Amino acid sequence: MLVNRAYVPPELVGGPEGDGWPWDVPCVKELVGEGIVFDAPVTFLVGENGSGKSTIVEAIAEAYGLDGRGGRAGRKYGNDRPPSVLGGAVRLDLTSAGTRMVTGPRTRKKGYFLRAETAFGLMERCGGSRATGRRTPRR
Repeated sequence: MLVNRAYVPPELVGGPEGDGWPWDVPCVKELVGEGIVFDAPVTFLVGENGSGKSTIVEAIAEAYGLDGRGGRAGRKYGNDRPPSVLGGAVRLDLTSAGTRMVTGPRTRKKGYFLRAETAFGLMERCGGSRATGRRTPRR
């Protein structure tokens, strides 16, 4: 396990930023204060569309130092896009293994965030048709 708990300190949600997205998303409300405790190697987030599952996972990835759009840690030509409002506010209680993976020089950092939408778009572009699942003819 790499992370024991993900949370947002309540003092980071004050002022005009405390109203509206992402703070009014149901899952995000749970992160403020107590947060999410990870006490098993696998965690399932279950909820309706729009409940904030992807928002939470992307913010945790950003808090861990990964790009919220997907990719590996420590890549040489990463983008300079700042983390989202939520990604910048999330705090992580890391395990000793998690700390080892995010500290040190760029070449020693470990981690990969496989964002579902990014992976699906890549697979679709590399030769699949969404409607049929068959390969798209090359031109």
